Amino acid sequence: TTFGTNGIVLISTTSNTSHQPGAGYADFRDAFTTLDITSQGKLLLAGSVAGDYWSVVRLLDDGALDSTFEGDGKKIFQVGPTPAGFQNEYAFGIRSLPAGGIVVAGQTDNYVGGGVGSTDAAVVRLQENGQFDSSFGNNGVATVGGEENNDFFNGFSIDETGRVYVAYNVHG
Repeated sequence: TTFGTNGIVLISTTSNTSHQPGAGYADFRDAFTTLDITSQGKLLLAGSVAGDYWSVVRLLDDGALDSTFEGDGKKIFQVGPTPAGFQNEYAFGIRSLPAGGIVVAGQTDNYVGGGVGSTDAAVVRLQENGQFDSSFGNNGVATVGGEENNDFFNGFSIDETGRVYVAYNVHG
């Protein structure tokens, strides 16, 4: 099979503005930072859009966007409650699960107002179709950290039972 055009696939995460409130801008922080290959040969990519959103993209083995994932092959979302433009939203790890579904890990801002907030390590679990897995964490999202510490994501692993382990640094 052929992957993309001459082995290259270009993916825009900023053109589909229906996923992003106030979107339509490009930024040097638009980047994929991690990837995984599913047991079906699909390619999973994760990263950030403008540092304000996590991005997850699933490609078929030929490089085409997988329309069975979120309808267009892309999921762009915020994890933390901080308004766009003031975020630190980055996905740094992604893994497909043997029983289906996807785990994405990274960091998010947890701004609580009045100049108080923190950066927290976060894990998101998605269903095979790209929807948040409500059986995990708080509607598919789990964060590690507190209001006064900056907790930076370093890595994660998943055991054979599906339990997620996260490594992160705590800065007070």
